Amino acid sequence: MPGHCAHARYVWDLAVEQHSHWYKGRKAAPGFAEQCRQLTEARRDNEWLAAGNADVQQQALKDFGKARTAEYAKVATLKAREADRREDWCEKTSTMLARTCDLVRFEKLNIRNMTASARGTVDEPGEKVRQKAGLNRVILAQGWGLVLRRRTGHKAPDVWRTSRLRTPVVFSRCRRVTTATVRSSAREPQPTRVGTPLS
Repeated sequence: MPGHCAHARYVWDLAVEQHSHWYKGRKAAPGFAEQCRQLTEARRDNEWLAAGNADVQQQALKDFGKARTAEYAKVATLKAREADRREDWCEKTSTMLARTCDLVRFEKLNIRNMTASARGTVDEPGEKVRQKAGLNRVILAQGWGLVLRRRTGHKAPDVWRTSRLRTPVVFSRCRRVTTATVRSSAREPQPTRVGTPLS
């Protein structure tokens, strides 16, 4: 019995190692049928593994596949809940803006550029790629731009997009407040109307 358990654990660890080498954009990790074929070859070349029960070892691969499927289902459920929470927040926030504001302005944020990968190229690899990827996920999860802007544009009577917003700046030493924008530009870009208000 201990020998069968050792063989099953060995096969399980090999399956984990195979899937750990997979990443987005790479060919998918082998499924159960392909793993069984590879197991047959491994048993042919390895006397210690061949001494074990093939059914037990295949069952280990089958259990691994079920565990992976359950993990994917759990992740999908969490992502669906996250999307529902984002939609709920956008609906409530856009309703609040439409009811409390006569004029709503959204800054034109280039979210595609903001969430671009920092991976770089082979010749010029990027820096802090994992940190940037985490930041990108957080930005995309907030529902900036299209979702909130469209919801508000359908509910509020006067919604505009502007290239920049004049945000008050507080100087750290003198605590003086200025309304000057942090971006310098010779001409103020004209705002554009968002959506079509519902009658």
